[in-house]
Order: sequence, then structure tokens, then C-alpha cells
Amino acid sequence: MKKFKQRSLAGKVFFIIFNIIFGLILVIFLTWAILNVAKYGIYKDYYKSVERVCNISGRSDKFIVQGLSNVDDKYDGEYVLTSGYTSNNTPSRVYLTSKKDDSAKYVTLTYNNEDLYGHFGGIAYVANGDVYIADDDSVLVLNIEDIYNAENKDKLEIKAKIPVNNSASFVYSDDNYLYVGEFYREANYKTDESHHFTVADQQVNKAIVSRYSFDKNSTNNYISETPNLIYSVTDQVQGFAIKDDKIYLSTSYALASSKLHIYDIKDSVASNTLDGVDVIYVDDSNKVKTVTCPPMWEDLDMVEDRLYTVSESSSDKYIFGKLFFAYNVNSVSLDI
Repeated sequence: MKKFKQRSLAGKVFFIIFNIIFGLILVIFLTWAILNVAKYGIYKDYYKSVERVCNISGRSDKFIVQGLSNVDDKYDGEYVLTSGYTSNNTPSRVYLTSKKDDSAKYVTLTYNNEDLYGHFGGIAYVANGDVYIADDDSVLVLNIEDIYNAENKDKLEIKAKIPVNNSASFVYSDDNYLYVGEFYREANYKTDESHHFTVADQQVNKAIVSRYSFDKNSTNNYISETPNLIYSVTDQVQGFAIKDDKIYLSTSYALASSKLHIYDIKDSVASNTLDGVDVIYVDDSNKVKTVTCPPMWEDLDMVEDRLYTVSESSSDKYIFGKLFFAYNVNSVSLDI
């Protein structure tokens, strides 16, 4: 009888432990399922408009995507460029991904034959074949042909490293200008105080986007030494795009929902200057609307009447994105 009681007690303990574990798994599964359904209500405008473009390459290989640009002329819009850093302290990468079949390769970059490990923020492809990458207070330049002709994991020496007048977190081109912008967050990403402007309703914008002309006669052989226009923008901007009189800003940080802010600057005039350059305020006085979107939106690009978007939540570093199927470069309509 004594042995039977001991086995019975062990069985009861096992049964209790099994039920606790099973219950926890069930709660986690139900929570995941509920959240995956709820996202269509929370981000309804986004999910009504979203279309898949291609896979986010490298998301399961220590790559943390930051920049995004479509390659839209010579290669018939077949490819997307993405840029970013890695979570295992290896050189930063630039991926070229096919929109037809998701095939991809990546290159790493060198400067003076030294590997580059920078944050590699936004990336912008220009119709003349040049590619620009935001990297701290500079933009790096390479050429699409070099990327296209490279083998997977090749190293490419950049063509130039050009200082700019802000901390260069993201970059965008409409083929007429290069727009270089910075990210501000009070706790850990501050900007130069000369970039702080009091705008509508006493709001203080603490970051700028600088517009540069393409100038093969400049000392750097790529863009003008100084910008010809500056936009004062809000905090936590990760991506910028412009078409006609509309400006699109993506803002995000950590797990909070991203925001897509849309502005109409048609009637806006310069409200200030910075180092002799006109500054246009992008603020609530010219805002059209704000759309709430899934977390961790990064760079933007514009392809005809669609905005291309990418989320760094897809990476292994922020694994939660995979639980919500954030696998892809996506696009949304401009009138989302």
C-alpha cells in the first residue's frame, strides 16, 4: 500500500504540472490568435490598403532591416534594395531582392578598404544608377551596377562618403533631389539645438530633412555641398517621401504602433532659415491625416501611386514580428 500511494502522489503531481503547462500553452496560443485577428481592426486602414511586394531578405540571418528603395528603371522595377545592420557584429549589409521570385543576395561595404559596421539607415536608388545610404552624419555612395554584378557576400568599396548637415538617419530621392533626414528622440537620439523650431500650436520640431541637388561639378562629384531647402519635422521620423505637394513621414520607436503622417505643403512658405537656407515647417497646420500602422516601420519609398514600407520587427532581434507575419516589404496606396 505504501508504494501504491507514492506512485499515486507522483501521478497527481505530474497531472497538475501537465495541466498547468497545457493551460499556459493554450492561453499563449489563444492570445496570439486573438491578437492576430484584432490587428485587422486596430490597423484597419493599413490592412485595407496593403499589398505584398517581396520578402524581407536576411530577416532570419542576423540582419536588421532599416532602409528600402525600389530599383525602377533599368531593371524594369524588378528589384528592391534594403539596407541595415546585423545583430552579431558583422559588417552591415545591402540586399538586392527580386520582386518576381524573392531570390536575393547581399553585399557588405568598405571604405578605404575597412569594413563598414554603421547603422545603415535609409537607402535611395537614383535613376542615374547611383545609390545613397544614410550613415550617421554622412551619406555613402555606390552604384547599382556594382551591386547587380557582385556575387553574394562580396565586399564593395564605396564611391564616396559625403558629410551632410544632419545626423542622416534616412534618405529618399525623387530623382530630382536627394532628401536626407535625421531621427530625434529625447532619451537617446538628440539632435543639434539649431535644428529645433517652434512650429504650430507651440509644438517644437527637433529634427530636419535637408534637400540636396545632384551636382557632378561639386567637390564630392555627387550632390551639392549644402542643401537648397530644409524641412522641419517631428520626432521619431524613420522614413520620408514626397510627391508633388504631399509629404509622407513614418514615425516609430520600439513596440508602439507606427504612424504614417501625411502633409500638404502646397501653400507653405519658408518660416525660418538655418545657415542661410530656407526652412519650411511640416506641422499640424499642414497635416492632412495620420494613419496608425503596425510597429517598427522604417524607411519609405514611393513607386507611382504606392508607398513601399518595411518593418524591422521581422528580424530575429525583434522576433515578435514573425508572430504577426511581418515577413515582407509591403506597399500601401498614397490615399490610405
